[in-house]
Amino acid sequence: MSTLGLIIAGTGVITMCVAPLRELAVDVTVQDEQGLPVEGAKVQTEYYHFITRSPFRLLTEPFVKSFDDYWMTLIRNSNANGVSKLRFNPADPNMPVTITKDGYYLSRIILPDRMPDTPRKWTKEPIKITPRLREIKNPIPLRGVQKQEIKFPAPWGTEAGFDLVKAEWTPPFGQGEHEDIIVLPETQENPQGNFPYQRLTVKFSDESSGIVTIPNSDLIMESEFPFPYLAPLGVYTNTPIILTKKSALTYDSNLESRNLFFRIRVKYDDDGNVIEAIYGRFQPTEYIRRREIFYIKTDYLINPTLNDRNLEPMRNLK
Repeated sequence: MSTLGLIIAGTGVITMCVAPLRELAVDVTVQDEQGLPVEGAKVQTEYYHFITRSPFRLLTEPFVKSFDDYWMTLIRNSNANGVSKLRFNPADPNMPVTITKDGYYLSRIILPDRMPDTPRKWTKEPIKITPRLREIKNPIPLRGVQKQEIKFPAPWGTEAGFDLVKAEWTPPFGQGEHEDIIVLPETQENPQGNFPYQRLTVKFSDESSGIVTIPNSDLIMESEFPFPYLAPLGVYTNTPIILTKKSALTYDSNLESRNLFFRIRVKYDDDGNVIEAIYGRFQPTEYIRRREIFYIKTDYLINPTLNDRNLEPMRNLK
């Protein structure tokens, strides 16, 4: 800590402590999905600078009128080893680092809120992060619903069918042609005796249809496209999806992961092999009841082409 002495006529000496600039060191190693270094990736962070004005100006202008002058952008490119070294003076270390390169999906990592072994303080050792970039392979137009609220067409406690390909409720509630799933919102007794729970059940109408969960370990969470490119082959289980709303913000699920692949409209040959199917990906669902009207907030995409397992959207629906 340095000390600055200011002499003001007739008042003597006023001392003021001024904190030195604090430098944060971040070593970024950019890799692809195979763990190989990516050269020429743009590594960028944006932050509020810790000190941009002299102590003398702080005496005469003690209040910040605008933060625009404090907003900084730092850009470094990764070298042949995929390494980019960032050195900057942010007011808050909890800042995002964004990595981009032509032909790859954007990746973003938030720096830790507290430095290792030195809570609420800076560390002299660089923070080391290893983000992965995912290649843009074969994006195609897909159908689906992107985080929209869909009005449930039937009374509370009544089942309604839904066509996943057309994104329409089936008759008598809509113009859907094939009942892929059945949706049922209902009330569940609260064992604690307070307000009853709300429960949403989504089940497949065809026994041959089903889901397979995506473990978080299989996702590249820092990428804007974190999912596998292709829906998996193998066993899909006809398991209903049950979400229980216990409070305004709390949902319980019967599944370990709410990120799912699904397979519908399946046909088999005489040996039990799949010869036709439609594949899609389903992300977390929420639901809202406003008085007597029920809304489902869903996010799914589907490839309507038979037997095409590609689920890399031309426009990312994450």
